[in-house]
Amino acid sequence: MKHNLKWICKLSGEEEFFEASVPSNPQYEYSKHKNWGDVNYGENCKKFDVLEDRGWVYKTEFNDIREEGKSLYFVSFGIDYECDIYINKKHIFHHIGMFEKIELDITDYVEDK
Repeated sequence: MKHNLKWICKLSGEEEFFEASVPSNPQYEYSKHKNWGDVNYGENCKKFDVLEDRGWVYKTEFNDIREEGKSLYFVSFGIDYECDIYINKKHIFHHIGMFEKIELDITDYVEDK
């Protein structure tokens, strides 16, 4: 069962989180948050230069709503390019690679109901 979660995001090194869609393009989400306007209009594309080669932090919260005896998975169909995954502040996974599927059994990392 897929769960649609509310995600927040921030540019690595900044303090302020903002709402973000997943999946999405973090540069686009950031530009919406900053009210930069359409990247394809006039000189707006120059604002995006500061976002090159920067990392992004995504966060969400969820309740363990799985049925008794069922496992809980984190699934991504493509992260560009490198990621670290934490659950309850515990580092559980590091990945390097372009848009590869990630499927992690996170059952043991989620707190009991």
